[in-house]
Amino acid sequence: MFPAKAALRKRSALSQIRRHWKITLFAFVDFEPYPLRENLSERTLGQEFLIERGWRVLGVVLDMYLEITLIASLIAIFSFIQSIFGLGILVFGTPTLLLMGFGFSETLGTLLPSSMVISAMQIATPGIDRPKMPRELYFLCLPIIAASLWFSIATGFVEYTIMLVGGILLFSGIARSVSVFQVKLAGFIKSNSALYHLAMGAVHGLTNIGGALLAVFAASVYPKKEEMRYTIAYYYFAFGVLQCATLLLTFSGNALVKGVLLSAIAAIIYIAVGSPLFRKLRDLEYNRAMSVFIFAYGAILLGKGLV
Repeated sequence: MFPAKAALRKRSALSQIRRHWKITLFAFVDFEPYPLRENLSERTLGQEFLIERGWRVLGVVLDMYLEITLIASLIAIFSFIQSIFGLGILVFGTPTLLLMGFGFSETLGTLLPSSMVISAMQIATPGIDRPKMPRELYFLCLPIIAASLWFSIATGFVEYTIMLVGGILLFSGIARSVSVFQVKLAGFIKSNSALYHLAMGAVHGLTNIGGALLAVFAASVYPKKEEMRYTIAYYYFAFGVLQCATLLLTFSGNALVKGVLLSAIAAIIYIAVGSPLFRKLRDLEYNRAMSVFIFAYGAILLGKGLV
């Protein structure tokens, strides 16, 4: 009898291991959420009451409802930021969902559609200045994003680069607040465009927060707010298309369906609030706000890495 129980427990453990891990053609991916996600789904007294009475399905549904509601609220907040600055859903949403316990692939699938919807609407805005996009975007940045995203999905490398990005942003925010440093930063980025695009692509593929470096690039190269936001939106949309394709090719795009449904929230926020507010901002106000945004986000990322 005891050997039978031991064999049953062994089979149960093996089935859980198979459920937790899935080997794909391209990568060895952990599809289970990070441990912190258990904190998000801690059962309330009401849920315990339901489970005690055998209504386990209802308890699970309540868990899912609370999670979706929280994600939808976060997307609404970050959509407002992205409607103004051209980025926000990925740079804020990615570390937030990772801290909540979501896996990297699930985080991408949940956030990318909302980001792409706002970027597409910003690109299609009539009567704006549309600067020509540099060739480095197509020949350097996008290929390195695909390669580094595959690597990140395969290894879980994301946690090691967040502090580095935070430090770069903190320095860039300070440099942009001093006119002499701002000119030198812009000159450095322009004269090292190929290297910067490679670094930006690698960071975005590995962490999904390369938009932070994209904000520094756009704010340093283009003086007008329309040019800045258009550049960020164009890059972001191109990034998103490639990232979605990579997720699908590596069989890691399950969360994209949820992300597409949630993207309606982003569109509503952009049309109702973000776009009208953007039109009211002057170039100087926008530049100052962008510098504060870069500095604040760098401090948040660096603080997260140190805690």
